[in-house]
Amino acid sequence: MGRGLSDLQKTILKLAAANAARGVGVDNGVHLYASEVMIAVYDFKVTGWRDTVGSHKFDVSVIGEGKYQAAAAAISRAFARLEARGRVMRYSGAVSHWSGIALTDLGQSTARLL
Repeated sequence: MGRGLSDLQKTILKLAAANAARGVGVDNGVHLYASEVMIAVYDFKVTGWRDTVGSHKFDVSVIGEGKYQAAAAAISRAFARLEARGRVMRYSGAVSHWSGIALTDLGQSTARLL
């Protein structure tokens, strides 16, 4: 028996849908990056950019190692669970450290209902 979507999963779907509606992901298919969730949900402040798309840079010494790792793990689990439920497809950089999702049709329709 499956459980409903968590608050984090719902927020991720809403953020991705909002980005998709603005045309984000047209070039590379990614509607939402994990770093965007860190900003929107956890209020992490961006301190710079890495040289790859979707790679915001955060000062972990300011955030706190434990808090940063807990957020990254929660986002990773949420992405994986949304993918298992058919609502997103996950993407990640082959060389760099970024991850993102693209909404599926089911994810788009779920987001509209939230």
